[in-house]
Amino acid sequence: MYKFIIIILLTLSASVLANKVTTLKKQTHQDMLAPEIKTVWGEIYMGLGWQVYKSEGVNIARHPGSIRGYKSLIITYPENKDALILLINTNTNPIKLLLTCTS
Repeated sequence: MYKFIIIILLTLSASVLANKVTTLKKQTHQDMLAPEIKTVWGEIYMGLGWQVYKSEGVNIARHPGSIRGYKSLIITYPENKDALILLINTNTNPIKLLLTCTS
């Protein structure tokens, strides 16, 4: 099960970071990262399934997920072609946990 989840997360990250058409149509890829709906979380917008925003002038697309006892978070930096995937066996918010670990 976990191997399957990791493969899905890696595939999603690769799709977001790809500049060429791979698993998605080019227009779908562009729509996925286009800010469409403003959220209640400050300057974070929803694209097609991705939360998109800028931090210090850098475009970021992220996608969180969870079930009881498990959290995941994909953070991608499309222009840099970098990604961070967090898989955590906890009920703690992964962003808060990451901030705690880095401070």
